Amino acid sequence: MCDYPLRQSSTSNILDYSFTSHAEIPRILSDFAAQCVASTTNSTKYCPLAINSLNTTNPALDLLTRINNILGNLTSKSYKDPQSGSTVSYMSLAWTIRNGLMSVESFPMLAQAFLDAETLIHNHLPTNNIDEQAEIDDINNTPVFDDAAEGGNVSTISTSTWNKDDPLTGSGNAFVFPAVTCLDTNYNGIDNLTSFVDYVYKIVQENPLQGYFGVSAGSCLSWPNLTSYDVEKVTADNFPTKLANKVLVIGVTDDPVTPYPGALTTYEMLGEDNAAFLVHEAFGHCSTADPNNCTWLALQNYFTNGPQYPEGCRLMVGTLPVNGSVCSTDNSGTNNLFVANYKDVTGASNGGTSDALALGLGIGLGLGIPLLTGLIVLVWWGVKRRRLGAQGRMGSQDSGSQDSGPSMSAEAENKEAPSLSSAPVEGA
Repeated sequence: MCDYPLRQSSTSNILDYSFTSHAEIPRILSDFAAQCVASTTNSTKYCPLAINSLNTTNPALDLLTRINNILGNLTSKSYKDPQSGSTVSYMSLAWTIRNGLMSVESFPMLAQAFLDAETLIHNHLPTNNIDEQAEIDDINNTPVFDDAAEGGNVSTISTSTWNKDDPLTGSGNAFVFPAVTCLDTNYNGIDNLTSFVDYVYKIVQENPLQGYFGVSAGSCLSWPNLTSYDVEKVTADNFPTKLANKVLVIGVTDDPVTPYPGALTTYEMLGEDNAAFLVHEAFGHCSTADPNNCTWLALQNYFTNGPQYPEGCRLMVGTLPVNGSVCSTDNSGTNNLFVANYKDVTGASNGGTSDALALGLGIGLGLGIPLLTGLIVLVWWGVKRRRLGAQGRMGSQDSGSQDSGPSMSAEAENKEAPSLSSAPVEGA
């Protein structure tokens, strides 16, 4: 569950919420690294990413350090694989991390994405340089729709069910996400492109892995101002103090986008008279991503048990678990997430990087705002220019020295991502 009080707060803004809602990702990456290392007990095929860390004193911590170094390297330079044509940038890998941690089935693909990125960094060549402005110009090209009379092509930035003649139709129409986010959240102090970019720049300096995700909220800058209309908006300030029926709030300990602390804050807002809190110790987004029988039984009891009307219809007042109950998913042994979800995701067959890097490409896909990709990229480019301006020519000097080097050490260049993770790694 999201941090409802923060999301609906009248004093914060959507970028504050986005930054906080991704705050657990650095810690979850340490658990991800521990799972990766643990999976190699029987065979390194389950997580090849761990191989170069297995002979160290603390393999899980060493692997997390390598992930830090990969991200740190990408803060100053992007890479393009000369064989596959895939471009790996800080932003693309950040979205790969976010989307990969949401689904436990994607863990092997995420690990391969890290390994692919590390390989590109190790083998960097002058031909790997990419023209970032050209990439942005290409994204911003006006889409041409598939019209027989014009002989055009289907737009690559629209949803498959979107009808250009009636844009409000279709299960995935491009206005679903903004209709909720833009009306429910606040843009205090970030209501124009300049102030929005300045704020993104500020939070990126604090932690780029958390800060960059907020750029997708830039889509709302073009949303109409409906303050003069009677738009229903429930906030933490006007939320009912007493609910007719108690609700069940579930906090997932390793959820990367609706983190455990946010669920706990929402429960505290509701209070024990209105809600019961269940701790779901597992990975992924929502309790169904990495399920266990304990949580499933609690859900079943809540939704199916309760008094009946004489006509046989159930009144939705289910049986709640004991407040503070903990349900844990067993991810050890053969239940290790890399073992249970094993698949060959290497790219050896085609000589290039694997398809794992595609997990995070198409920024905004997970948020459902594909038509506004151009605006998102413009915001990102504004932040990029601000960072380059602040760093002067340091970035280009670093890139020059990297390109001239014939080889690198066993780890990616020792550029650590700012404050990626300071949490201890358990289970190493």
